[in-house]
Amino acid sequence: MNTVVRLGGRLGATVMHKLLAIVGLCLVATVVVAVIGIWQMSRIGAEIEAVAEEDMPLTAVVSRVTVRQLEQAVLLRGEVGKFIAGLRTG
Repeated sequence: MNTVVRLGGRLGATVMHKLLAIVGLCLVATVVVAVIGIWQMSRIGAEIEAVAEEDMPLTAVVSRVTVRQLEQAVLLRGEVGKFIAGLRTG
Protein backbone atom coordinates (compact mmCIF):
# COMPACT_ATOMS: atom_id res chain seq x y z
CA MET A 1 0.00 0.00 0.00
CA ASN A 2 1.74 3.06 -1.25
CA THR A 3 0.74 6.39 0.22
CA VAL A 4 0.85 9.30 -2.15
CA VAL A 5 1.46 12.72 -0.66
CA ARG A 6 -0.04 15.47 -2.74
CA LEU A 7 1.67 18.83 -2.42
CA GLY A 8 -1.43 20.86 -3.00
CA GLY A 9 -3.78 18.74 -0.89
CA ARG A 10 -4.56 18.58 2.81
CA LEU A 11 -1.92 15.94 3.61
CA GLY A 12 0.88 17.92 1.94
CA ALA A 13 0.03 21.03 3.93
CA THR A 14 0.15 19.07 7.19
CA VAL A 15 3.62 17.74 6.46
CA MET A 16 4.75 21.24 5.52
CA HIS A 17 3.32 22.63 8.76
CA LYS A 18 5.09 19.93 10.76
CA LEU A 19 8.40 20.69 9.06
CA LEU A 20 7.99 24.41 9.64
CA ALA A 21 7.11 23.76 13.29
CA ILE A 22 10.25 21.65 13.75
CA VAL A 23 12.43 24.28 12.09
CA GLY A 24 10.82 27.02 14.17
CA LEU A 25 11.34 25.02 17.36
CA CYS A 26 15.01 24.48 16.47
CA LEU A 27 15.46 28.20 15.85
CA VAL A 28 13.83 29.09 19.16
CA ALA A 29 16.02 26.55 20.99
CA THR A 30 19.12 28.00 19.31
CA VAL A 31 18.19 31.53 20.37
CA VAL A 32 17.54 30.40 23.95
CA VAL A 33 20.90 28.62 24.14
CA ALA A 34 22.67 31.68 22.69
CA VAL A 35 21.02 34.04 25.19
CA ILE A 36 21.90 31.80 28.13
CA GLY A 37 25.49 31.51 26.86
CA ILE A 38 25.87 35.27 26.54
CA TRP A 39 24.39 35.77 30.01
CA GLN A 40 26.76 33.21 31.56
CA MET A 41 29.77 34.75 29.80
CA SER A 42 28.89 38.19 31.16
CA ARG A 43 28.65 36.73 34.68
CA ILE A 44 32.05 35.06 34.28
CA GLY A 45 33.50 38.34 33.03
CA ALA A 46 32.18 40.17 36.09
CA GLU A 47 33.72 37.53 38.38
CA ILE A 48 37.08 37.81 36.63
CA GLU A 49 37.01 41.60 37.06
CA ALA A 50 36.21 41.17 40.76
CA VAL A 51 39.16 38.81 41.17
CA ALA A 52 41.46 41.21 39.34
CA GLU A 53 40.35 44.20 41.43
CA GLU A 54 40.23 42.52 44.86
CA ASP A 55 42.57 39.55 44.92
CA MET A 56 45.49 40.86 42.88
CA PRO A 57 46.30 43.70 45.32
CA LEU A 58 46.18 41.14 48.15
CA THR A 59 48.66 38.99 46.26
CA ALA A 60 51.01 41.97 45.97
CA VAL A 61 50.78 42.60 49.73
CA VAL A 62 51.47 38.94 50.53
CA SER A 63 54.46 39.00 48.18
CA ARG A 64 55.91 42.06 49.95
CA VAL A 65 55.43 40.40 53.34
CA THR A 66 57.17 37.25 52.10
CA VAL A 67 60.12 39.25 50.77
CA ARG A 68 60.47 41.09 54.09
CA GLN A 69 60.35 37.82 56.01
CA LEU A 70 63.10 36.39 53.83
CA GLU A 71 65.20 39.53 54.29
CA GLN A 72 64.78 39.29 58.07
CA ALA A 73 65.75 35.61 58.00
CA VAL A 74 68.92 36.42 56.06
CA LEU A 75 69.84 39.23 58.48
CA LEU A 76 69.12 37.04 61.50
CA ARG A 77 71.23 34.23 60.13
CA GLY A 78 74.09 36.63 59.52
CA GLU A 79 73.89 38.02 63.07
CA VAL A 80 73.68 34.55 64.61
CA GLY A 81 76.71 33.53 62.55
CA LYS A 82 78.65 36.56 63.82
CA PHE A 83 77.63 35.79 67.41
CA ILE A 84 78.73 32.17 67.13
CA ALA A 85 82.03 33.23 65.52
CA GLY A 86 82.58 35.69 68.38
CA LEU A 87 81.98 32.95 70.97
CA ARG A 88 84.54 30.67 69.30
CA THR A 89 87.23 33.33 69.15
CA GLY A 90 86.54 34.88 72.46
